[in-house]
Amino acid sequence: MDDHTTPETLEWWANPSVCLGVFPVRVERSTTGTSRRHSAVFAPELSTAEREEFGLLLELDPFFELRTADGAGVWVEVEPWDGVGPLRLVVAHDVPRVDQRP
Repeated sequence: MDDHTTPETLEWWANPSVCLGVFPVRVERSTTGTSRRHSAVFAPELSTAEREEFGLLLELDPFFELRTADGAGVWVEVEPWDGVGPLRLVVAHDVPRVDQRP
């Protein structure tokens, strides 16, 4: 098992040109076999307004781009969130293009 924690951002894209939210997170990766489930916490903590913004975007579409410090990115689906615990992220392999989502 390979575990490590890194600072990254979750980005929510309205379309290929417009990013409506960028949220700094610290991601803990835990890879066992082919499992690609990760957890994340906001770092620094979000303000009340930022938490509301994140919750609204998550409700609209749970797919975010997880971007590393070196600029690389991968699409993840953020599982339903209770607003207080860590985020659960699942690497999304077949994400429809932003402009083709319902």
